[in-house]
Amino acid sequence: MANNNQQESRRYKRWEIFEYALVRPESDTESEPVIIVDLSLGGFQIRSKRTFHNGELCEISISDPDNDPLVVQAEVRYASEIPEVGLYGTGFRFHPATLEQKVALVNYIHTRFRMDVERLTAEVGSSF
Repeated sequence: MANNNQQESRRYKRWEIFEYALVRPESDTESEPVIIVDLSLGGFQIRSKRTFHNGELCEISISDPDNDPLVVQAEVRYASEIPEVGLYGTGFRFHPATLEQKVALVNYIHTRFRMDVERLTAEVGSSF
């Protein structure tokens, strides 16, 4: 029941994805490889081997096979251990530092959502 309330209180719909990224906290010089598991206009969720701290600002570099990586700032909103798999789940809120980052972010998200809609349309069309 709590999960449904959490979903209903979200400002933006989340889309499940599987994308590689690098996360570098502002206080660190090393980037951590992570996997993005969902994405929305407001933020994203990752799985990683390391934990991140609430409120921490990070530089995110999201791989994009067709273009240069998307680099944008994001703030850690929550982090929790997933004991069954030995990983951490961390939620980030996008915090673009420049107009260029905002535009690149919107373009990236739009492209990802469009690809997902096209994939779903193809799946539905092939089932008839």
